[in-house]
Amino acid sequence: MIRVVFTFKEIRLAKQLEVNEVAALIGVPYELLMEYEKDSRLIPCSIAMELCALYRVPTIDLIYIGKLPD
Repeated sequence: MIRVVFTFKEIRLAKQLEVNEVAALIGVPYELLMEYEKDSRLIPCSIAMELCALYRVPTIDLIYIGKLPD
């Protein structure tokens, strides 16, 4: 079975949201959200769950957890 996962950044872009918009909605500085999008290993669970709810992602299992190449 092929498992498809997406990054938080991919989902944000697909929903046509700016990083500063999302950061304001979840209450974090946009620079911090950008770091979380680059390396989702750093993201607190509570923030990850807020993003999933905001983006309407049904389960965290659909999110890539790891560091993206530079």
